[in-house]
Amino acid sequence: MVAGLLIVLNSLSSMFFLRADFTEDKRYTLDRSTKRILKEVNEPIIITLYISEDLPTDVNRTVKDLKNLLTEYSHYSNRKIDFEYINPNKNQGLEQEAIEAGIHPVPLEVREKDQLTVQRVFWAW
Repeated sequence: MVAGLLIVLNSLSSMFFLRADFTEDKRYTLDRSTKRILKEVNEPIIITLYISEDLPTDVNRTVKDLKNLLTEYSHYSNRKIDFEYINPNKNQGLEQEAIEAGIHPVPLEVREKDQLTVQRVFWAW
């Protein structure tokens, strides 16, 4: 019975969008004017994000916040705004594509277990 209830709730949650923002400054709440603009989008828009994988936790948190924001944009635009993620570190062709789009790799120092390594990462949109 519990499994059935979870399946029903999961199905319903995919149809309805609900997000609660308990921060004092309402940093995760879209303004009414932003929602209005998103509802007025007529033509499909695809946003391409060039983001390396295996980013440090603090950078990855920012990327997660961006992905959540884009999910809201997609919802309020009636799915007219969509996005794709490209990991330029996967192969040379994707890296070249990112560079041609004006996104250049940056060195990022990562400290893990008393070691300092420098990663070459892309993260721009």
